[in-house]
Amino acid sequence: MFGILLLAFAFVLFRSLGGPSLTVSVDSPFDDVEIGETTLRRYQGQRVWVSRLSPRLLQALSGVDAFVVDEELGCAVKQALCAVSANTKVDGIEIRYSAERPANISRSTPWAGGFVNPNTLAVFDLLGRAYTATQSSGAVQVKQLEIVSLQQ
Repeated sequence: MFGILLLAFAFVLFRSLGGPSLTVSVDSPFDDVEIGETTLRRYQGQRVWVSRLSPRLLQALSGVDAFVVDEELGCAVKQALCAVSANTKVDGIEIRYSAERPANISRSTPWAGGFVNPNTLAVFDLLGRAYTATQSSGAVQVKQLEIVSLQQ
């Protein structure tokens, strides 16, 4: 009996010294999001799309500036981790991620993945900035998705 207790203590001791942490760090809740991945998560009580952007993708997104309503909006182009709210103005309907170019974006418009609001068909890049091509003159103009601060 004493031997089992000693083995359990040794296991816990060695596990804590050399293994990965068994808990998620509060300072960086999205460390497990891989570079190039966009995933839907729950953060501070709301659902958010989290994108970890590679340097190559960040460079591609800086080339989209001419096609968005305001290039100064959204997550900073140099920011490798961006989180946008999945909420829309209609309960139960969320912003969706699309790796493929939406039909209402012309083939000449750069597309590196982004988001579509199913209610308005407005299209946003991975930084949350609205594409000008999807802004109709009669509709309410939305310039960006709600950016979620990842600071505690």
